[in-house]
Amino acid sequence: GGRGRGRCSEGLCECLPPYRGEMCEFEDPPRVPQKVRAVIHYITAETERDLVDLSRSLESLWRQFNKAFDYPIVVFHEGLSAKARRRIIEASENRVWLALIPKFKEVPAEWAEPAEAMAQDFAVGYRAMTRWRSGPCFL
Repeated sequence: GGRGRGRCSEGLCECLPPYRGEMCEFEDPPRVPQKVRAVIHYITAETERDLVDLSRSLESLWRQFNKAFDYPIVVFHEGLSAKARRRIIEASENRVWLALIPKFKEVPAEWAEPAEAMAQDFAVGYRAMTRWRSGPCFL
């Protein structure tokens, strides 16, 4: 994406809200007036359980809340097939953007041993998600 409207990582280029298009050249404005600039975000993996849960959540979010506000939905992921991407986008009337989290499951070398000792009962994906979510809280 150009001019700060998107980003490329691991061979995949994705636009950031409110931009769309191959070069993020088109703006996708909200369908209702907005008083607050905001996005709603999710994080998902490409498992059937996650895709079912996300589809239900997106549909419910639209029906119960976002139909009145039309906030952009950003779904962070660790890599999704074209089929999974289409499934997420078509799950509801929400305006959805997908955002790859580069090296999501990679544990920094200096954390490898402590992470293994402290969180051995948790999957690598869970540990990565916890690390990813801590960034916005403590920066």
